[in-house]
Amino acid sequence: MTGETRYVTILVQPDGALQARTIRLPLWGLRLALGAMTAIVGLLVFVALSYAPLVRAASRVPSLERKVARLELDNAKIRELAAALDSVERRYDQVRGMIGGDVMPSLARASSTLPLAPPVGERQARYARTDHHRGVEGRRAQRSSLASSFLKIRRAIAAAAP
Repeated sequence: MTGETRYVTILVQPDGALQARTIRLPLWGLRLALGAMTAIVGLLVFVALSYAPLVRAASRVPSLERKVARLELDNAKIRELAAALDSVERRYDQVRGMIGGDVMPSLARASSTLPLAPPVGERQARYARTDHHRGVEGRRAQRSSLASSFLKIRRAIAAAAP
């Protein structure tokens, strides 16, 4: 073992051929080739494992786009309802101003089952204080409650009118 180079001989025998091919490699060359192949396989496994989360995230994109589109439609409906509510509140304030502010309290005293809505400005101030605590669901409930109160008041006015 003084300085002799050791070799590895690989015999390749093609099917049906009488002669074999002989490949003689130095042992260090074979070890280098095996190390390089191991490194390449390890690199490929690393790339595959690193690429998997990216593929997973990319597969979720279509469903997220559908959700965004649905939420944009919901926001458009909410804006439309908010505009309708503002219009109803303006009309309510106009009707209340035309009738007179003192008519509603006297109607409320005459009938205990008749609901009395507070003035529009007072409601807006109260809602502004509580909206950030309640969130969207609270505002929706307030809007539907306001609309039903407005309808009850209209019915009461129509019933009280001669």
